[in-house]
Amino acid sequence: MNAHIKRILVALDASAHSHAALEAAAAMAARLDAELLGLFVQDMELVQLAQFPFAREVGLTSAGSRALDPRSMELALKVQAQKAKTAFEATAQRHGLQCSFRIARGQVVAELLAASADVDLLALGTSGHMEIAGRRLGSTVRGIVASASCSVLIEQRAKRPGTALLLLYEDSPAADRALARAEQIAAARGGDLVIVLTGDASTLPRLRERVDRTRRSDVRVQILALEDGATALRALVARYNCGLLMIAHDSPLLAREPELLGELRYPILLAR
Repeated sequence: MNAHIKRILVALDASAHSHAALEAAAAMAARLDAELLGLFVQDMELVQLAQFPFAREVGLTSAGSRALDPRSMELALKVQAQKAKTAFEATAQRHGLQCSFRIARGQVVAELLAASADVDLLALGTSGHMEIAGRRLGSTVRGIVASASCSVLIEQRAKRPGTALLLLYEDSPAADRALARAEQIAAARGGDLVIVLTGDASTLPRLRERVDRTRRSDVRVQILALEDGATALRALVARYNCGLLMIAHDSPLLAREPELLGELRYPILLAR
């Protein structure tokens, strides 16, 4: 796959996480001169659920409940779709982006995976408005991370996000592609690129040679060789207060510690 990001798809719903993902995707598209595509999925599983007589909606704050009605659910989804379209178009216009927006009906993860087949990056929030309270990553994000064929940006805001881009560089097939994407994004962002090398330190000379050969003059690069991947990564993310953490989708560290994605409360880009 081409390392350059030219088409960015953002998944939209009615949640605050979705709005954060939209802003992040639009800002990245503007920096990279990429096309921005928006997709709102009318979740037919919710409509089908509303057809059952025992289905009820419970308010998160009031704890009151009411019966779900299929027609009301359909209307609510249409209203949410229109709000998403309005927000998307306003954001794209503010950033001066080439854009398009569409609405799909179906199962959310399946529709997003199908749409992501023709883009370089899929951006989405940590969880949607229908996700279980308290969960760090929603079921939609988990499904996308497991099966997406493109890079995935998971937007989760830090309290005071910094500007540094941290790249976890490991011995995996996607590592060099992740590095190429990191260099492209770092050049567009104008911040530092910090490459965190974990595992076998014998990779360090080859990595330094690779970076020296391809590094752009406007990107400041720092390489750190660390042994304890998960512990060191948690500490570094906090120390640098990074603006974006990049990890190859086939990261051995994530395979060992899959919950790490939810624990790191910073924007994460899983590169393919």
